[in-house]
Amino acid sequence: ISFKNISEDCIALPSNTNIAQVLTKVDEYVIQDFSSQMVGEYFHPKPNETWWDCCAASGGKSILLLDKKINIHLLVSDIRESILQNLKTRMSQYHYAQHYNAKVIDMCKPINLLEKYDRIILDAPCSGSGTWGRNAEQFYFFTKEKLKEFKSNIDILTLTATPIPRTMQMAMVGLRNLSLIETPPKN
Repeated sequence: ISFKNISEDCIALPSNTNIAQVLTKVDEYVIQDFSSQMVGEYFHPKPNETWWDCCAASGGKSILLLDKKINIHLLVSDIRESILQNLKTRMSQYHYAQHYNAKVIDMCKPINLLEKYDRIILDAPCSGSGTWGRNAEQFYFFTKEKLKEFKSNIDILTLTATPIPRTMQMAMVGLRNLSLIETPPKN
């Protein structure tokens, strides 16, 4: 099977690859989109540090962090209890069931932190909308009113060469702003 080395810990396979036929031990790999995978390159935990994955969703970034095999204290949180149940399943699958604590926290509301954190992973805007680009069906779990609430609370910069149809549609109905960057950044 052809593949491309993206980084020391990441490979890209052709989109039509049946991974279950190639890799039979599901606890030996994690399927992750490129941007999430690359965030892990910035994780440099030290022993006994306290980390908080604020908008953990199903735990992809937390798994990347725990894969570094450094003894840390990890809190994962999300606004959705059902997603934290999904995270619990994934953490067990990768043998990390005892390596974290989980809480339902709405990051759009004021919170009182009782603990200090050495590092915080924040996948803003913490709305559950981060997977809409690759899991279109997730878009439809939100009401129009909830989508408008997100719009009033966040600013989003989407860097895409060609807007995906969903992004364009959201811009056309006024749920997202669409900005064009006509000159690429230097370097």
